[in-house]
Amino acid sequence: DWPTYTIANPLPTDIYRSWPKGIARKLFKLPQEKFLIMYSSLNTNDKRKGYELLLSALKILSDIFELDFEVIVLGKYEKNSINTFFYKQHFVDVLNDDQSIAMLYSAADLMIVPSKMENLPQAATEAQSCGLPVIGFNCTGMNDVVTNKKTGLLVGSDNVNDLTSALMRLINEKIDFRQSIGINAQKHAKNNFSIKLYAEKHARIYQKLMNMFSLYILNEFSFF
Repeated sequence: DWPTYTIANPLPTDIYRSWPKGIARKLFKLPQEKFLIMYSSLNTNDKRKGYELLLSALKILSDIFELDFEVIVLGKYEKNSINTFFYKQHFVDVLNDDQSIAMLYSAADLMIVPSKMENLPQAATEAQSCGLPVIGFNCTGMNDVVTNKKTGLLVGSDNVNDLTSALMRLINEKIDFRQSIGINAQKHAKNNFSIKLYAEKHARIYQKLMNMFSLYILNEFSFF
């Protein structure tokens, strides 16, 4: 009957924060006026990461609803994973420092994490810390990160139509709505994933263990 504790992976929230969008877009040579959707994966061919589901949703948005947007893809990708539709994709190879990654998040308008299977999705926690609304499937670790309709939108697992609707909603909504979700997301990240909080939670657990051990010693050796 030992107690169980869960501590999320920490983030340097002083780095993963909102940086000026115009500067961030200029740094990565991204268009200043376009609506930019961001997706991140170490390998776009990893079926667990749901890239093919995202492509299906984006195709519906561009072909049927004719929405004007472009996509940032961060990570490794194979030539056969690149599809040519009526929207432009900006491929950014793996970035190795937190500052560059945070700047790229800041260049986007929203983050999508269409993973079929996750533990605690780092891309979602990082994006939230940078003030981005996050869209994902309501499965595995995503619902530990995203609070539906407050810090982002959660949709039915593997449901392309729901994913499309969520994207369309955030693209079409007024900027104030996205900004309010982004502000909530940033607060959520700071209150749940900061390094300071991570250290404090560990310290509390170690203190409890020490107290339990002290009681055990007192009980076992009380005859002294």
